[in-house]
Amino acid sequence: MLTSPGPCNPSGKEAAHDEPIPDPSPDRPMSRDDGFAIADVDTGLMHDRKILALARYLHDDGLTSIALVMYESLFLMSWGEGQRLTLEETQPAWLNAGIAGVREALERVGLIDAEARVPESSWEAWFGVARDRRERRREAGSLGGRTRVANLQSSSSNAQPSLEQRSSTRATDRNGTDRNLTDEEPPARVREDGDENGDAPTDPADSYWTLTGKYPNDKARAWIDQLTEQYGAMAVVRGLAACHIENPEVRTLLGRTGDRLARDERQQGLAARESGRKRAAAQPPRDREAEYRAQKATLAKLMAMTPDELKAEAMANGGTE
Repeated sequence: MLTSPGPCNPSGKEAAHDEPIPDPSPDRPMSRDDGFAIADVDTGLMHDRKILALARYLHDDGLTSIALVMYESLFLMSWGEGQRLTLEETQPAWLNAGIAGVREALERVGLIDAEARVPESSWEAWFGVARDRRERRREAGSLGGRTRVANLQSSSSNAQPSLEQRSSTRATDRNGTDRNLTDEEPPARVREDGDENGDAPTDPADSYWTLTGKYPNDKARAWIDQLTEQYGAMAVVRGLAACHIENPEVRTLLGRTGDRLARDERQQGLAARESGRKRAAAQPPRDREAEYRAQKATLAKLMAMTPDELKAEAMANGGTE
């Protein structure tokens, strides 16, 4: 099946994957009308028929390389800005070659239109699909996830009021079911292998999406996975919700969550050590003198026995003849 040609697939060849990766990095906030930090690029771009036609038309390796650089810069910067820019606007600052001959060649083979932009039909067939998918994700996060946000916030506010006052917590599994988590469960790693029905544990990446309105990109997911491996999925979910309640700033959310989890783990460790110290202190002191006297009396009794009596004593204590 062929698709409309686009900046990532000039000939309209079907893309290698059907899910573009549009999410920007946490350090680069974008508005709803903004572009993407990552563009869809066809892995067969260098062998595309229009690229091959461009090479045959120019019949010069140097000029073809310049044309390819300018074309790639055009569609990458257009995706980044979220609009169709012109060849002049996207020429790399370090490229001193003129664009007149390159523009004519790119337009002749159909890679750009008469305004030196990515053709509108191609743009909508590729960028438009990614843009619409992002909007659907945002709508799902802001509308469909409202109940989950309320449950996450409730879980955070009730989960860990203090180390001494923890009585019960509430959380939401990935199917949206509200459930109780009691004190009998480990505080930092709750149902790591799934809930009581055998379902998979809540994915902290989904919680991040629900709270922020966007699914975490590769960098953010790696950070979330690292926290999950160290502290457990439910602990990360609660930490995300608690930190988001305190401050909804997305760019610092994961860092603050990591700090909170590290602090909580240290507090729990200190509390466990203090509890063990108190239990040890409550034990009655050993009477070592009495133990010594008892051992001495037992030894004296054994030394006073005859061989037959020793054999009988051994048999009585589980020995063999």
